[in-house]
Amino acid sequence: MASPPQSPSHKKLKITTEDADEETPMHIISSETQNRETQNFETQNNETQNRETQNSETQNNETQNRETQNSETQNNETQNSETQNNETQNKETQKLKNTADEEDVIVAAKTQFSDIPEGIILSEILPRLPAKTLVRFKSVSREWNAIISSTQFAETHLTHLSSRSVLTLDYYSNFEALDYEDFNFVFSRFGRNTHFIASDKSKYAPFNWLVDSCNGLALLVPHAYFNSDFSFVVYNPVLGQDPNAFIEIQRPQGFHLRPYQLSYDNHSFGFGYVSSHKDYYIVAIELPRCLTRPEVVAFVYSFKTREWTIKETPRKDQKNRLVLQDHLIKRIGILVNETLHWSVAVETKYKFIVAFDLASQGEFTRMELPYDGFGKGVLFAFSLCCLNDCLCVWGRTDQIEELEMWMMKEYGVQESWTKLFTYRSVSNYCRNFFGLTSSGRVLVFYSRYGHELMLADFSRDPPETLLVPNFVDKVYIVDYVQSLVSPVAVTGREEDG
Repeated sequence: MASPPQSPSHKKLKITTEDADEETPMHIISSETQNRETQNFETQNNETQNRETQNSETQNNETQNRETQNSETQNNETQNSETQNNETQNKETQKLKNTADEEDVIVAAKTQFSDIPEGIILSEILPRLPAKTLVRFKSVSREWNAIISSTQFAETHLTHLSSRSVLTLDYYSNFEALDYEDFNFVFSRFGRNTHFIASDKSKYAPFNWLVDSCNGLALLVPHAYFNSDFSFVVYNPVLGQDPNAFIEIQRPQGFHLRPYQLSYDNHSFGFGYVSSHKDYYIVAIELPRCLTRPEVVAFVYSFKTREWTIKETPRKDQKNRLVLQDHLIKRIGILVNETLHWSVAVETKYKFIVAFDLASQGEFTRMELPYDGFGKGVLFAFSLCCLNDCLCVWGRTDQIEELEMWMMKEYGVQESWTKLFTYRSVSNYCRNFFGLTSSGRVLVFYSRYGHELMLADFSRDPPETLLVPNFVDKVYIVDYVQSLVSPVAVTGREEDG
């Protein structure tokens, strides 16, 4: 019978010298294993906790950022809303200020003149005040409004005007006046009249040609560059948007301008007033190219009759035609002694001045230049201007850089031509001259890097000059006085209703 199996004997395990130098009990190994597992578990837990903490912090940061962004957005919206509210308040405040200013003017006028007899105020004080001030004084009372708006008052006011001013027109059809006598160079801004000038404020559009001004009335030719069937506009900038501030006059039949042309050697305009007639006249002249036609044809518009008439001057030269000889493209009739003057030439051979007397309205007459050969050898060599109510002629000499200015001190007397100055305008391309001031300075409109304006004392060598600041985007400039003359009133249209 087989003996039962014996249980194996319990022996301590040994680790051979290949595994260790000495024997290691099993429970120690197990403990170390557990420790390592515990450490690994703790490490994993720590890493998990770190990741969760980082995720939590990231979420918190993102939440805070979103909250910050929302807060900043709300703040910005609040600030924008406050800014808009402020702007609205500022506009309202400005309106109130303007209203207050107007009320102050009325109160001041009533207070200042309260102790002065009404007759003295109306006949002696008001006619000597600036036109813009008088426009505001219309609000004082119905009586003042009626008096200041009357044609008789406007005529009386004209007799007291003595300031030296120019009227400018910029690319955007805004009108400004500059009084340059006192050297303050402050522009009086009139803006644009939207009744006859389009509201488009882009540069060069619409095109408006400021021809000239007379007694505060500006003559314009709007849109002639784009349309040969144009109308003249007569406008008083001081009167602003007043319905009586402007009139339109259709061009005369038979007078045509080629569109898209800025310079004409056979067409021009003039504008003037004849005191004995108490009438204003627009003159459009044509120098016919055809040698079988008259030498000069003048279309004359009377504000009183509101009609165009035609005046012709017979041709004296059957072989050559007359050509406008103005130095630059303006070629406008210069008004002196109630007579319009243009610089012309027989082709390019013989240069002289033609004159049209607005009072007699007869044939054109010729006036000689200061000396033979004036402007000789230079194409479009000379121009005309008015200084101190005297006819002046200026132009290049044989030395292209030099410019001479001559004045006819006694109108119609050839021997009275007097040389005023020579100007070596190497870098300045002169376009026109205005003045003289009481100190002997001349206002010069010229081109260099653009249109610029300066006061110059040509009695010094080199000339002493003073640049007019803020002269930006101005394209036309004419002699000017600020007046209350209404073009509607002087044409009698006011009576028509």
